[in-house]
Amino acid sequence: MSFPDPDTLEHVRIREYSPDLRVPVLALCRSNVGGNFDESHFKIVREYVDKDEKGFFLVAEHLDRVVACGALEFDGGRNLHALCYGMVHEDFQGFGFGTLMLYARLSLIDDLHDPALVWLETSPEAATFYEQFGFGLADRVEDGYAPERDSMQYTLSLGEAGRMEIREAVSGVTFELGTGS
Repeated sequence: MSFPDPDTLEHVRIREYSPDLRVPVLALCRSNVGGNFDESHFKIVREYVDKDEKGFFLVAEHLDRVVACGALEFDGGRNLHALCYGMVHEDFQGFGFGTLMLYARLSLIDDLHDPALVWLETSPEAATFYEQFGFGLADRVEDGYAPERDSMQYTLSLGEAGRMEIREAVSGVTFELGTGS
C-alpha cells in the first residue's frame, strides 16, 4: 500500500468530473485496455462518463494531467456505497494514485451509518489491491465480465474510526467538488 509522497501530493487535486475532462478520462481508461480491462469495460466506462446523472465521479490530476479516476455511488437509505470505475493511467501506476483515489472516494462517505457498507466489483488482476485495504471477497462470478474473465465482488465494513483515518490521510489534498455535471 503506497500513498503519493508529500511533494507529489502538493501538486495533486481531486475534482468532480466535468465534460471538459471527457477526452483525458477516456484516454486514461484506454491506457488500461489489455491489462486490467478489456474493450467491453472501456465501452461501459464511456457510457457512464456520458450519463447526465452520476454519483461522485472524481478525477485526480497531477500537474494538470489526469492520472486517476473513480466513482462513488450511494444509497444512504440502504447504507450501500458502491465504488466503481476506479483506475489509474498506466503511466502513473505504482506511485500511490490508486490508493489516493480509493481514499478520496471513501472520504466522501457520510456518517449516517456506522459502520458504512462499501461494495465494489473488480477483476481478479486488481483484487489484491483492494484486499490490502480490508475488502473481503463476497462473491466470484465465473465469466462475469466476459468468457474466461471473472468478476470479483468485495465488501468493506467502514466504521467511524476508519472514516476518520481516511479523511486525515487525504486532508492535505485539494478537493474541488460541486462543480461537475
